Amino acid sequence: MKLILFVLLTVFVMPLCQAGMINGNLKENGRSVGKGINIIIICRRDHKPLSYGGETDKYGGYSIFVKNTGQCKVSVQKYSGAETNIYSYVDPVRFDMNITKDGTKYRLYGN
Repeated sequence: MKLILFVLLTVFVMPLCQAGMINGNLKENGRSVGKGINIIIICRRDHKPLSYGGETDKYGGYSIFVKNTGQCKVSVQKYSGAETNIYSYVDPVRFDMNITKDGTKYRLYGN
């Protein structure tokens, strides 16, 4: 009976648990952006975009729980056009980012 329960849990529950935490620091020209900057991570599942968000703390740190694994796109709302690709895994991922301004455009680079 325990074996049957284990198999059922493994087959039906474990695929739902495939998710990871993405955290790091956000800087602008090497300096902390401070508190309250919104960060959006958009992943796709079955051709549908799924959005996950969070905001920076007073040190520019962020931590966002992403339910998808694979390639996603991260953007920073305050800095229009500042976006880059990121990969989400089952295990936690650290992704530090730096924003620079190139003329009139913002660019987002990951470390």
